[in-house]
Amino acid sequence: MGKVNTDNIPLTLLTEIDDAIHSNSEIGLHYLDTTVDDKYVDQVVEILKYLGYEVKVFHNTYPRHTKSLSIDFCKPTKSHGACELDCAIEMLTADEAWGRWNKNLDTSDLLKDIVSKTYEAHKKGEALKERLNNVSSIMGGAELWWLEAYYDIHVHTINDGNTVVFEVKEVEI
Repeated sequence: MGKVNTDNIPLTLLTEIDDAIHSNSEIGLHYLDTTVDDKYVDQVVEILKYLGYEVKVFHNTYPRHTKSLSIDFCKPTKSHGACELDCAIEMLTADEAWGRWNKNLDTSDLLKDIVSKTYEAHKKGEALKERLNNVSSIMGGAELWWLEAYYDIHVHTINDGNTVVFEVKEVEI
C-alpha cells in the first residue's frame, strides 16, 4: 500500500484519535471507540488501516453526521516499519499499540490488584498504603485517571512522597 493522504483532515481529530489509542493501549483495554465527522471517515479509516489497525465503522444517529469507529487492539496487520505515515503529527501504529499493551499487561494486573485491595481496605474503614517503588508503574496520568474515573479511587502520597495512599472517594448521589 502506498502513502496515505492526510491532507485537510483536522489535526485535532487525528490527535484526539491518537491520544485515545495511546491511553487505551497504555492501560490495557482491548478496543477504542471514537466518533468522526462523516466527511472524514473514509480518510481516517484508510489512515488507521494503513497504521495496521482493524477498524469497524458503525452508523450512529447521534450526534448527527457522525459515525463511530471501533478499533480492536489485536495483533497488528503490519509491522511498524511498513507504516510510514506522512503527517504533521506522529500517530501510534498498531504494532506500537500492541507492544504497549503486551508490555503493560503487568500494569493492568497491578491496577486490578490495587482496585481490589483498596475496596477491601475501604470495607474495614481504612485506606490502602503502598510503598512508591512497589506501585511506580501505575503512577502515570492514564492509570491514575482510570482509577479515579472508573473506580472512584483517589490517590495521593504521604511520607515525603514515599508512600502512596489509595482511598475510595465517597460519592453522594
